[in-house]
Amino acid sequence: MTDADFLTIDGHRFHFDWLRDNCPCPQCRDVTSYQKMHDPNERTAVPLKVELLANMLVLTWQDDPRPHRIGRAWLGAYAYDRPRDAPLPDERIMWNRAGLASVESVTHDASALKAGRWMDEMAKWGFVRIDRLARARLQPFVASIGPISHYISPEPFISIKVIPGGGEDLGLSNQALSPHSDLSYMPHMHPLIVGLYCVENNAPGGESILVDGYRIASDLAREAPQDFERLCRTPVTFRQFDPVAGYHFSRTTPILRNDRSGKFTAITFSHKNFSVDIPFGEMKAFYRSYSELLARLKSPDYQFVFKLEPEQLLLVENERVLHGRCAFDPSLGSRHFEAFHVSWDYLAGRRNFAARRELEGGQLKAGA
Repeated sequence: MTDADFLTIDGHRFHFDWLRDNCPCPQCRDVTSYQKMHDPNERTAVPLKVELLANMLVLTWQDDPRPHRIGRAWLGAYAYDRPRDAPLPDERIMWNRAGLASVESVTHDASALKAGRWMDEMAKWGFVRIDRLARARLQPFVASIGPISHYISPEPFISIKVIPGGGEDLGLSNQALSPHSDLSYMPHMHPLIVGLYCVENNAPGGESILVDGYRIASDLAREAPQDFERLCRTPVTFRQFDPVAGYHFSRTTPILRNDRSGKFTAITFSHKNFSVDIPFGEMKAFYRSYSELLARLKSPDYQFVFKLEPEQLLLVENERVLHGRCAFDPSLGSRHFEAFHVSWDYLAGRRNFAARRELEGGQLKAGA
């Protein structure tokens, strides 16, 4: 089990330096913030005693006679000697219209809401709907995820309804909106949750449209690899001109983005804000690839179309699932939504906390 400078536990090797620095026990971590209280230069990593029990490792160090207990499940979760070329598991489930036909887990009743479940489903599918959420409960529910972003508005909720004479965005008209990302034009945008709460929706038309950008990217990479690569490498610009508030925002980025390993990570798209400035010789090929993307975004095979009802809340992962709407007739009814944004980091943080608490045997407490 032991060697000169490391342990082997359940098939994983751990250096004593790493175990001393990352130990999760109360002697090493503050019990409320869970932050490290010591750095490696303050303590030695020389073991005095090593004991492996059924569910934990107990270490005693030469400069500290107290037992330091580390759960074996915790060690397994944070083992760092895994093969680096092996892909980490991805919980996302890519979907199209047919794939969602028999799925009920994307809709949750607010009267029997389980945070862990709906957040897990959000991470899997890229969206969820919350039913029967009274307006008075909207702000407390959003606050249970994290603080509302005020990046584009001082108000927590942005009213989305027709403005007579036109507003600063096409969303404030009755026209159709093709599937898009929110805030594609903000230069320092980070991953967001887009929230759309239905106050009223009795006008003919106005159905919501969702498209899984990950599924489209995956299909493009397999069926039209040249188009996929071109959309990953070509910088385009998204602009927003706001004559009401007096702003002109601009962001340049590829529509599709991969991480350093080549794995697809995000889509940023909004045709109503889109422009492109590339050399003449590249333009025709780019528009061929762009048209291929548009054709898939508009294809009924990829679209999940539904009518959001009053007291329903739609939550969307902005860098994965694109949202749009059908045109509607405001002379025959009203369509009024309230929109908001929350950083995706807060939902990820809630789920990480729950996973960490499970590893720690329930010892971590929210609000402690």
